Amino acid sequence: MAQAGAPGDAMLSRILAIVSRMEAALKKHARRISRIEKKMEEVYTPAETSTDDDTSDSDESMDITSEEAPLESPFEEVPTARAGAKRPATPTPQPVFTTGNMFSALSGEEQAPTPSTSAKKPKIASPPPTVKPKPPAKPAATEKPAPSAAGKKQQKNAKPQTAPHAAKQHKKPQPQPPAGPSRDTARAKPATTAETTPVVDETPAEPRPEPQEETMETEVPVVTPRPPTTPKSRIPPIILRDGQRWSEVSRRMTDNSIRYSKAKSTPEGVRIQPVEVSDFRSLVRLLDNMEVQYHTFTLPEEKTLRVVIRGIAVGVASQEVLEDLESLGLQPIQVSRMSRNDRPMPLVLAEMPMAKKPEVFEVKTLCGLSVKVEKPHKRKDAAQCHRCQRFHHSQRNCRAEHRCVKCGADHQTSDCEKQRRQPAKCANCSGPHPASYKGCPKFPKSQQQKASKKPPTSSKTTAPRTAAPKRGALPKATQKPKPAPVPKKVALTARQQADLQLQKTQLMTAIAAAKDSQSMAEKMAIAFWNANGLRSGRYELEEFMEDHQLDAILVNETNLLWDSRNPKMPGYTLHRTERRDGNGRGTAIYVRKEIKHSSSYVPDLRQLEATAVTVVTARGPLRLIACYNNSNTLQVEDIADLVAGEEATIAAGDFNAKHSDWHSRQNNANGRRLLTFLHNTAEVDVISTEEPTFYHRARPDAPGDVLDIALVKNLRHEVDVNVVDELHSDHLPVIMRIGNEPNDPAANIITTTDWTKFAEHIKGNFGEFVTNFQDSEQVERATLDYENRIRASIDATSIRRPVRPFKRPAIPQRIANLIREKNRARRTARRTGEQDDRTAANRLQWEVRRALLNLRNEQWEQRLESLNTVDGSTWKMAKALRSDKRQLPPIHSANNGIVFTEEDKAAAFAHSLENQCQTNIDPDADDEHLDLVEETVEEIRMAEPDEDDQIRKVHPDEIREIIRLLKPRKAPGPDGIPNKALKNLSDEAIVALAGIINAMFKFRLFPARWKEAHVIFIPKPGKNHIFPENHRPISLLSSVGKIAERVIRKRLAEFVNERGVVPDEQFGFRPQRSTSEQLLRVVEFAAKSIEWKQLTGAVFLDVAKAFDTVWHDGLVYKLHQAGVPLAMVQLIQSFLDSRTFKARIGHALSAEHPISAGVPQGSALSPLLYAVFTADIPKLPRTSLAIYADDTAILTRSKMPHLVTSYLQEAVDALEEWCKRWLITVNPEKSTALLISKRRIGPEGNVTMFNRVIPWRSQAKYLGVIVDKRLSFIPHIDYIVANTNKIKGSLSALIGRRSKVSIRNKLLLYRAIIRPTMSYASVAWSYEPSKTQFHRLEVIQTKILRQVFKAPWFVRNAQLLREANLPPLKEFLHEVALRAFRKAEEHPNPLVREAVDYEFDEEAPPSRKRPRRALLEDRIGKSLHRPQDREEEPTMGANS
Repeated sequence: MAQAGAPGDAMLSRILAIVSRMEAALKKHARRISRIEKKMEEVYTPAETSTDDDTSDSDESMDITSEEAPLESPFEEVPTARAGAKRPATPTPQPVFTTGNMFSALSGEEQAPTPSTSAKKPKIASPPPTVKPKPPAKPAATEKPAPSAAGKKQQKNAKPQTAPHAAKQHKKPQPQPPAGPSRDTARAKPATTAETTPVVDETPAEPRPEPQEETMETEVPVVTPRPPTTPKSRIPPIILRDGQRWSEVSRRMTDNSIRYSKAKSTPEGVRIQPVEVSDFRSLVRLLDNMEVQYHTFTLPEEKTLRVVIRGIAVGVASQEVLEDLESLGLQPIQVSRMSRNDRPMPLVLAEMPMAKKPEVFEVKTLCGLSVKVEKPHKRKDAAQCHRCQRFHHSQRNCRAEHRCVKCGADHQTSDCEKQRRQPAKCANCSGPHPASYKGCPKFPKSQQQKASKKPPTSSKTTAPRTAAPKRGALPKATQKPKPAPVPKKVALTARQQADLQLQKTQLMTAIAAAKDSQSMAEKMAIAFWNANGLRSGRYELEEFMEDHQLDAILVNETNLLWDSRNPKMPGYTLHRTERRDGNGRGTAIYVRKEIKHSSSYVPDLRQLEATAVTVVTARGPLRLIACYNNSNTLQVEDIADLVAGEEATIAAGDFNAKHSDWHSRQNNANGRRLLTFLHNTAEVDVISTEEPTFYHRARPDAPGDVLDIALVKNLRHEVDVNVVDELHSDHLPVIMRIGNEPNDPAANIITTTDWTKFAEHIKGNFGEFVTNFQDSEQVERATLDYENRIRASIDATSIRRPVRPFKRPAIPQRIANLIREKNRARRTARRTGEQDDRTAANRLQWEVRRALLNLRNEQWEQRLESLNTVDGSTWKMAKALRSDKRQLPPIHSANNGIVFTEEDKAAAFAHSLENQCQTNIDPDADDEHLDLVEETVEEIRMAEPDEDDQIRKVHPDEIREIIRLLKPRKAPGPDGIPNKALKNLSDEAIVALAGIINAMFKFRLFPARWKEAHVIFIPKPGKNHIFPENHRPISLLSSVGKIAERVIRKRLAEFVNERGVVPDEQFGFRPQRSTSEQLLRVVEFAAKSIEWKQLTGAVFLDVAKAFDTVWHDGLVYKLHQAGVPLAMVQLIQSFLDSRTFKARIGHALSAEHPISAGVPQGSALSPLLYAVFTADIPKLPRTSLAIYADDTAILTRSKMPHLVTSYLQEAVDALEEWCKRWLITVNPEKSTALLISKRRIGPEGNVTMFNRVIPWRSQAKYLGVIVDKRLSFIPHIDYIVANTNKIKGSLSALIGRRSKVSIRNKLLLYRAIIRPTMSYASVAWSYEPSKTQFHRLEVIQTKILRQVFKAPWFVRNAQLLREANLPPLKEFLHEVALRAFRKAEEHPNPLVREAVDYEFDEEAPPSRKRPRRALLEDRIGKSLHRPQDREEEPTMGANS
């Protein structure tokens, strides 16, 4: 016996439930037909034919359908007469029907007579008679069925209709009718009388009762009706839009003898049903003459046949097709080419008379091509009129007023003048959207959508969770038992189970095919595919994704190396995963950039490979996982870990698991394991297709099989799956259409501003701005008001529009035809298995690949040829090629572990930055000093500055100059005002800003709005980016506030430079000081030690979070101690206090967090404030300092190694005490100690800081140059070669041999990008390398020149240099160095002048030559004029 809960019982219960519902529907339909027959018999009895003018109110009385009926509207049937109706004053002849002639007309054949059902007592219109009539005798053979509730309601509400303005007439009450002829008897002999006398059926029937006498008599006029209209010539209704004109229209219809059988008021208007075609045409002409608004439908005899002719090449003109159809005698009316996404397709739409229907479908050849004639696909949505924008009719038969689809006004859409930025207005519901918007409440809903809104019935049978399969394909087979009652436990044999499976498949397929597709109209298209190598078919994959409009594709078996460059797709974001041990094949997911998504967590898997992303949809997050199993043993634990959680999940790919439950041809061990897992896990289902997804290349004769499946969990979306026979792999891609998936609209909106209109708007609308402020609160309010006025002008001149998805240019038709031919050949080869067919398919596959590659190369060459330096396209392209931006990986949050969404990442970064921006409290710090600083700062806060201490006011011209120097493409801050807006400010706005800044100086207040920051994070190179602290925070501040910061910095810098607060050793962020000059000082110091046969000791310190941990009170204290005016100190104090920030990742912003320490990176004031904060760094007599921002080097020299260590330790000890005093932290482990000497001698002893050893190393990187212990710069040359080759490789598309970029632009790229990389800081290192090392650099330049000129091997290098007008690289580097030395001689910093001020000694040995001396000798020789002798030996600095 089968167990309850077995798959067979679940299938049987589901089938029985479906069959029971079908039986119930059939019974309901039979009862409905029975009621219709009874009503017809009651209406068309002989005694009632005299009152056939009016019709029944029930729509069921003539529920007749015709195959030739138009699809766009269900027409009203020709109504029938009803007993008891009132005759109009001027009677119009009406057709006389009986039950018999109606059903005989429908069936077309006579039926044998059967006993009739009982008749219903007719209603009497006159007052009740004096003698009550007897009821008719009931037949003995039949019983009268109980009328339904709906039937009773119809009978109760049925009222006779009268034509307008018809005189009331009394009529003679009719006698009680007998049981009457039966339904089949009536069919056998229809009534054809032309008079109003009773129609007598000659068929034998049961005796009728005698009629009773009535108290009143009515004289009924005799009218000869026209022949009845048969159902084959159904007359469409006419809908009169203006119901108020019905009285006028009906009067005119009576005057013109235009007959109608029914006129009914509907929400659309008055629905008029003409009787015959002539009445229809007369009424249409009447309404046109009266200029009445109406719409109707095409007459059946005027309908045309529309067919789609498949196989007409795009190159064939439509006129040729039209002429060819005329030659075949098909009388074509119109022929047009069909297209999709503005791409012409090999489909032609032809229109011709309906009489040619049998002939046109027999056409097999047209224009010399094999063609196939098909019916057009039915519309998924309701037809919408392009004239009045209403539904269920077309503009061809509409005479209503024009309504615009965009603005809803009464004009044609083509004449609409609405601008894109203006909101739309619906002509139907007046909503803010076009009339064609499917989300409009007036837009007709499909039957499936209507059914989905009905309340659930009392049936206990539950539908399966998984969606129906695609049309014409089998649904998923693995369905675990649901909590539905099983009617009966049945033991099924194997044959019965197979039959049951077949029946289930057929039923489910039929249900899926019958489902209305409207609910699936807007879907998220996702594909999953085994690529068997991603790079080889990349271009074909791009075309596939564009053709099918995919939102995401899950790729497995990518065969990419973990450190290889990303195979990018335009318009898509790539997420990829590879095993670093090289044992995996790799998985990847491409997601369209417009879709809001984030990478998702993937647990540590045993065997399975996976990549996961989470997509934001209207129904909640949807997790997509690309999976691949490359093992004969499937670890189901990996699947369980992957799908763990409650969110909707789709895990799709190649699991190497076969089983018949998901339509595989055979079962394997992995399939059985997976099936067991699915049975044990009720939440997980499998979705697959009937068609094979894999064809073995090594065994082409073997049939295909299903290997690619999808596992779903908690899926609340509808799913439609189908296989597409495209792409190059032995696996076929599977496309899934998943529910309605609109994404976050706010993330897909961009704003475009017309800056010319902005300048005009703000000039005329800025208004008067009062700058006479009385207190600081008014300054705060004025700041907000100022920003609001600028934003108002930006909004008024901006257009918000959704981001347009990337659209690749259409491929040529020849390639499209070649792809179709290749796909056709692959299908043929798989069907036949013949060697010739397989060879042809493989040949076409390579032709497609070659054609797409050539197309991409041609498009790339055209793009490169268009590059120039005038519009900056050359530099943009070079920047794009050099960048290898990757997606931000999952971030390790201190509170929540690994996080994936943008919101969670923003919160993790904000929490990390808040912890970083805190004062470093050292337990060994001097508490007395800390208290002194805090007390002094509090006194500064409360003090009032003197008149002499006031800050110099700003002039509007100074603000204009600052704005002129702003970079226009900088990102805006929290105020949302870009620099382009500031560059277009009016004079009034600039004067107002000057007033606000002067008020800031007056009240020593920095507005709170300008102290808010949005912080973005840039990954630090060479570090693990999963941790937030390995990213550099950059503060995006208010654009208007940054102007005020520059004004403050200018005044503070003037005073600091005048007082000499910042020491000369600090080169960072100071004018006329660069990294090259600081490096020159360091190298000259070491070279001088070598010349004097001494050792050089250096310690390169790593200051931890230097800018983020600046002690605010200590900075204010130092500014006050340096003599900065009190007003400026208080203003800086206001600038530092109560600062806040929000972390921004993508479109997500974190909550607001406070900043208690540090200066914001991104502020114009921060570098100068940091320089002031570190200005009192200790200096010892035996050491020298080299500082650039927070990069600090301590240098010393001696002949003894232990003395070098001792001198360095003294300097480090002093620096340690200074750091403790001012709460600065140094990382000793990340710092480096270096001993420089030409001798083979090592350091003695260790240098320690904070009780930790600073390690001795053989080389150290300082300001981008690698300084080694022998000062040979060979490691730096290695670094230059590697870095230059990397840049050259990234630019190979522009400067390579096959590049179409002009030679001039290629040389420009080399001089502007590649050569500066090799010559950076050459003044410090170019004197030392040997000829061998210089030759390595010369080789790079020579290779590039050969690529630029496409020179063959026999062209000499000297000739290439002459053609390029370039000097040899060594000569160029020496020339750059000599220019730097000449500039250093006149440098404003005395330390730079002293470093290069030494004699030229031509007798000095080469091993002891200093940089300038070596360069002069090598470049010019002894003939060069030598510098004047100096009286004393030059030193590194004042404390050397």
